Amino acid sequence: MGRTQRKTSKYLELYRKTFKKKVDCVLGFTPPFTSKEGFLCLFEEIYPGDVQSIEKHYQFYQEKNKRRTTGKPLYFPSPAELLFDISRVKISKISEITWNADEANERKNEALEEAKLEQERKKEKYRQNNISTQEVTPQYINTLIERYWKEGEKILRLYIAQECAKYKNSKTILFFRQVLYGENDWFIKNVAFRTLQRFDEVVYLPPKGEGKRDKYNSLVDMFGCDYKDDIGKGPLDIMNEFYENNYIQTLRDFDVFISHSVSNAKIVDDLVQQLNNSGLVAFVDWKSDRADLKRSKSNQYTADVLQLRMRQSKCLFLIRTKEADSSIWVSWEIGYFTALDRKVVVLNVGDALDQGPEFIHGLPRVYFKNNELHVEEGALSIDFVSWLNQEERKSSERN
Repeated sequence: MGRTQRKTSKYLELYRKTFKKKVDCVLGFTPPFTSKEGFLCLFEEIYPGDVQSIEKHYQFYQEKNKRRTTGKPLYFPSPAELLFDISRVKISKISEITWNADEANERKNEALEEAKLEQERKKEKYRQNNISTQEVTPQYINTLIERYWKEGEKILRLYIAQECAKYKNSKTILFFRQVLYGENDWFIKNVAFRTLQRFDEVVYLPPKGEGKRDKYNSLVDMFGCDYKDDIGKGPLDIMNEFYENNYIQTLRDFDVFISHSVSNAKIVDDLVQQLNNSGLVAFVDWKSDRADLKRSKSNQYTADVLQLRMRQSKCLFLIRTKEADSSIWVSWEIGYFTALDRKVVVLNVGDALDQGPEFIHGLPRVYFKNNELHVEEGALSIDFVSWLNQEERKSSERN
């Protein structure tokens, strides 16, 4: 057995152990003579996320075997095989005489309730880990990926990787896998590795290597570590890069600039997901420039960066709440965007809102209809994506 196969076998052994408690739980309501496929269905009904995880691992090793040029294929079982291998012996001991369907159903319902709580915890953990991640594919990200391997400056390659890390989609996942195995700078490799981990992908960090490979690790020497989330950039750096025609800054563009009160973060998260589902890219300061626009870095250039991002956006979307009505930043953003003569739309959140401040009077309202966003202008109603993509608004539509 080769070194890679030994490592895979060791990992599989540890991975299997993480499911033992859950398998025992499902065995508590498994009928006698349950087949391999039947047990998988029972397990998936309670723990769908775990079956997805096993399937991801299985597909990962299937793809890895396609790329292997030496040695035997690496063994990793399918979800049905892995779970049945753990449960096979105990299933064979389930007695048809003593098995009680009512008791089994009661235990199954208890397991469903516990699993639901666990899924909520995992969902929240994923949300916190991906607070700045959008699930959409901006065109400028496709352009940056194309430029990555042509870029000779390591620091610019790092900037590209950091920008791509804000978007989870099939192209960025493939891109980071290519970076992980094709990039020679250890700092950037770590960015790729940690991004894929955060995306909940199956990934392993290749060995660092010794000797001559150290000469490629210029960014490790620059930052004095193997990895860090925040590399020290601030608002002034963003503006300098833009005016120096740094393409990573000049290429950025957004469909929607979300104006909101910082106390409405959960509402912002839900709206960003809704926009992403429609294929739209949103700008939110604490998401899109999370490290560079930290509150601790706020200075006289912060407003300049926000103005830049507004100029890079097609539309301003105001999440109107009581907190937003009293926000100085919100009124400033709407005033600036209105001066650009670009589209502004208002989503009222909450039942106790009055007519609101004067700066929102006359602005079109957006609302949800059949779980989709629609814009209301006078007597007209149009879906938000169509409204956003209109090249011009007729005067009759304003009245």
